[in-house]
Amino acid sequence: MRKQAKRWLAGMLSLFLLCSAAGCGAAGGTSSAIADTSADATSSEAVVSTTIDQAADATTSGTAGNTTTVAGTSKETKKTTTATKVSVNNSPLANSVKIWTENALTDVFGSTAMPAKAAVSGELHMLKNEVESLQVAVRPEGGALNDVSVTVEPVSELSLAVYQIGNIKFSKASALIGDYRRAKAGTALPEYYMNTNEAEKIANGSTVSFCVEAITTAKTKVGTYKTNIVIRSREGVRKLPLQIKVYNGTLPEPKDSAFDYVCWHMSAGWNGDGSDQMHNTFFDINGYDEDFWKLQANYAKAMKKERQNVVEVPLRNLLGSGLTIKDDGTYQFDFTNFDRYVETYLKHGSVKYLNGDHLLDKDWYISPNDPSWPTNSTDAWVFVKKNGKVTYEWQFTDSDKAQKHLNQLLTALYKHLKEKGWDKMWIQNVADEVTGMKPKNQVAATYDLVHKLMPTVKTIDAGSQLANRYGDKLDIPSPRLDDFAKSKDAYAKLKAES
Repeated sequence: MRKQAKRWLAGMLSLFLLCSAAGCGAAGGTSSAIADTSADATSSEAVVSTTIDQAADATTSGTAGNTTTVAGTSKETKKTTTATKVSVNNSPLANSVKIWTENALTDVFGSTAMPAKAAVSGELHMLKNEVESLQVAVRPEGGALNDVSVTVEPVSELSLAVYQIGNIKFSKASALIGDYRRAKAGTALPEYYMNTNEAEKIANGSTVSFCVEAITTAKTKVGTYKTNIVIRSREGVRKLPLQIKVYNGTLPEPKDSAFDYVCWHMSAGWNGDGSDQMHNTFFDINGYDEDFWKLQANYAKAMKKERQNVVEVPLRNLLGSGLTIKDDGTYQFDFTNFDRYVETYLKHGSVKYLNGDHLLDKDWYISPNDPSWPTNSTDAWVFVKKNGKVTYEWQFTDSDKAQKHLNQLLTALYKHLKEKGWDKMWIQNVADEVTGMKPKNQVAATYDLVHKLMPTVKTIDAGSQLANRYGDKLDIPSPRLDDFAKSKDAYAKLKAES
């Protein structure tokens, strides 16, 4: 069960980092070493690229259209793929092979059949300095396809890449917004980019999706570019026309954008031991070694490409890693890993804000092995020393232990942020989606504490802000999309009141 949970966590990491992907794909191979990723990497057409399951950096290739780099190494599967020529048949594919295009946000499952009015060509509309994509779905209905590859014919001025879409199987249906559910329970959901543009075999009556991605730079010339998406296999070849129109406008770098995009992820662990479990299991990383930092750099590059300009900073892991606790409970922080984490993302990403993870959680959500819980309270994770090692435990937010912890943590953190010049980039989560008066009051009091001890820092949290009116205590409210859509006028009024 624990092993399945770890696999799910790593899969979700891929979803968080590569969230523009939507489609369906088959399994890929596994790389044998963590590699630095580069937007300048290139590979030749019709070559099998190195791949990795579960977690991949979606760094683009050059104009050849194949992926070439990986985010890390999987420990559970030691199989290594090497670049080998694919055997292709240049005859046209039979009409029984259904191939069509979809937009990037449409789920293409293994069972998805070609719609009656499906498009058999692609069209992208782009600004300069932008990434846009579409999907190509391949479904043989007269026998399996073997050694399938999808590429795009090179175009000057543009970078083009193709990724097979990987699946993650969930035991329950995945709910997005309100009552909308993507699929029935047990369905394999299309979730992440695989670092390959190939499928060894597509079974008869099964659909595999590939993401075709185009990238412009600030220097790309305005105009209409025409090329072809090429689907090759042992059974034959087919080309789909692709037109890319570039307009006279330039997207700013993510860090300069007016749109702030934070995507919670487990790059260094979401809880006290999650980091070690995930990195050990999937990447052969032990603690904060050089492979760990190489992996963070690859994550940062992937986030920049997807325009994620707010970085989640896991305080429990980074600050707990070098912490000393005196006998009287006084903390002595070592910011070495914290600094390197932030500096890695600043160097390799495009960062507007640094987002401190939640200080509190709902006690019913934590569900510790304690018969007195839940108490409809919030609780703080508190650093403690056990068996000579620093770890953490949950304490009621109103307790003396929790308040001492919060005062020490926030005071030391703010002092360090000021010294590094990061205080105005820092936004602080307190608790996620709390309900009820007691939790609301505890969260409101913690907002006050953050503002008192970290005066230039803004607070941010998700939840129904109409139910919990925090006023100017909460600087950046983040309502659920359906809640916001139903109550736009009320949220406009709330914004004006803040």
